[in-house]
Amino acid sequence: MSDLQSKFNVQRTHARIRGIEWKLTFDEWLDIWQSSGKLHLRGRTQGQYVMCRKGDTGPYSIDNVLIDLQANNNKDGHNKPVIAGGIKFNSLKEAAEYYNHPDGRNIRRKIKAKKEGYEYV
Repeated sequence: MSDLQSKFNVQRTHARIRGIEWKLTFDEWLDIWQSSGKLHLRGRTQGQYVMCRKGDTGPYSIDNVLIDLQANNNKDGHNKPVIAGGIKFNSLKEAAEYYNHPDGRNIRRKIKAKKEGYEYV
């Protein structure tokens, strides 16, 4: 298995673990990365590029992904409406401030675990 095939498999597996539908073949995934010119800068740390879903919603599919800086992808999730503790907030940041969780990590964990009263909307 090639290194790129392995990276594709890891990203697809992580999407499935997060409950996100995956509709990309390896060839489609590779074409998106190569067309972006950022394949050599792919990664999950500051200054690197990731494959993002538009608006951080929907499946990973040809018409719903883009390549962007990791930092921009994180901002997208922070600006999405969320229900936390049964209360609707305009963003994860707003919910984190309300519950005095500076980075929202605890709220994101509860959403990921599908705890009742916690979800993105």
